[in-house]
Amino acid sequence: MCFQFVNYLRYIFCAIIILLSTSCTNDKTPIADPLSGIRINDSENKWKNKIDSLVDQKILTNKYEFKEDKFRFREELIYRYYFKIGQDSIQSDITYNADEYTFGNLRSVKFDLRKDTTYLYDGTKYFNRSYGATPVTDVLNLKECLIQLYGKPDDTFGIFIIPKNLKDPINNANYKVKDTSRMGTFLNLEKFINNEGDFDRKHPENDFLKYYNLKKKPGSIVWNKDDYTIELYTKLEKDTKKNDSLINEYEEAYLLFRSNSLINNIKLISDSIQKLLTPNDILKLKIHNPSWKNFHENNSTYDTNMSIEIKRIISKTREELRSITNFQFDIIVSDIFNDEIFRLKNLKIKLNPPVEFQNSIFVKTYSSNEFNYNLTYNKYSSENYKFEKARNSKNQLKMSYDITAIVFKDGTVLKSKKN
Repeated sequence: MCFQFVNYLRYIFCAIIILLSTSCTNDKTPIADPLSGIRINDSENKWKNKIDSLVDQKILTNKYEFKEDKFRFREELIYRYYFKIGQDSIQSDITYNADEYTFGNLRSVKFDLRKDTTYLYDGTKYFNRSYGATPVTDVLNLKECLIQLYGKPDDTFGIFIIPKNLKDPINNANYKVKDTSRMGTFLNLEKFINNEGDFDRKHPENDFLKYYNLKKKPGSIVWNKDDYTIELYTKLEKDTKKNDSLINEYEEAYLLFRSNSLINNIKLISDSIQKLLTPNDILKLKIHNPSWKNFHENNSTYDTNMSIEIKRIISKTREELRSITNFQFDIIVSDIFNDEIFRLKNLKIKLNPPVEFQNSIFVKTYSSNEFNYNLTYNKYSSENYKFEKARNSKNQLKMSYDITAIVFKDGTVLKSKKN
């Protein structure tokens, strides 16, 4: 009897160990609601007050501090959060309203699953990335817990990649092996090629979402709720061929809660901001300091040539996506006290090809050595003293500009209000 009782205790002990070591599906306690009581589409006061409460409860911790800018109104809206899975936890950084407009109803919540910056050894040298990679096992465990919490995913957008040496514990039968390489298995590949992969062409009116880092990406699994969707996105490391240690890591992974009214809301905000934009809000220039050389044409020793190079022209505002073909501007040269020395007015540049906004992080720039302003003047003339004053202070000059008018490809002209 005693022996049977001991065996019974051993059985109970082993069962407890198994429960503690297994994934979320077999865990009696599922993960908590990641939104922690906050609801998509909540009013601004409601969701911000709830965040303050979660910080006080130490469920969230502040991580970054952003300064406000003219149109983003950024505040401290990125927080550290941990998904609790049994005895383990998965780190994430939450951004509320990931479109960077931190006001208004709650349109989206993004859990970035990437780790903090890491240093890895690739066999020859150390290198770092701006964000650490996410272990595939963490994502699979989280995915399993999300299925327990929300049910089976309603859709798969494109390809959800899992390294071949790991097995997805959920719906493994739905996966089709593309090849035997270590790049892994591919889910619903035919659907991605024939349908969802054509997202841009089917819905070009929504293409602007890529500038808000909210465009649905291939590699997502999706849960559809009444007034929002839940998307788990992964992207496999690019350097797996160079470094075998990266094969079990995702370069990017996040969980995104997205309001069904997000597109309309962002368009309303973007359109309202567009109406307030000035030419200086839209274009950004990089102007080099003037350079001088004596000019001896026709045996003259009095003339001097001043050259100013417009090195870079950037369309910087995602609220204005129209191409720019021409613009008019002033170049302002000042001393170290910001006192203006001289101003070159009403300069005009024609852009071919036109400049257009590309991305808020990696901006396509228009660079050309052809954009030089050249002026020849008599250095002994009193009216040209200002140029010589700048020449004598050239190591302490400050360059700025004032864009007074922009011409868009559709022929529309936007002028500064003072013109």
